[in-house]
Amino acid sequence: MEVKDYIISELNAFIKKFSKMRVRYEYDSNALTHTIEAVPNEIYHMDKDYIAWECEMFEKFISLYPTENICFISDDALVGIENEIFSKEGLDYAPFSTKEETVTFTSTTIFIQQKSLNNLMDITCFDDNKILNPIEETKLPAEYTVFSYNLSHAA
Repeated sequence: MEVKDYIISELNAFIKKFSKMRVRYEYDSNALTHTIEAVPNEIYHMDKDYIAWECEMFEKFISLYPTENICFISDDALVGIENEIFSKEGLDYAPFSTKEETVTFTSTTIFIQQKSLNNLMDITCFDDNKILNPIEETKLPAEYTVFSYNLSHAA
């Protein structure tokens, strides 16, 4: 079996087992390296089942293709996938991280759409470091799926 076909076959089986992940695959002919990116990085770094799968995949790959190189990365790596050959998401993959981040809105209207919420979402609206909504935090109950808020009426 060709190396690329083998890797794609393994990644298709992988994504069925790890439905909360996304994988991308690239082959760099200059470096002679097959690179597999697995996200989210929380699973990549901490999930024991994923780590065991990666070790097993590495050992099988090296035994089948001893003249080839394989590299596993996540989205926090210094290098990345530039020319993917293959990409697949699990059915439960959510394209966001659990890291806290600040989002800046320049519009006076905020529109939030969420497919599912298991808990409350915090929203604070600022304009030039001035809070625009009458309370510092707006809590959205889990039952909200679409929410629109016009900031021009808040001040």
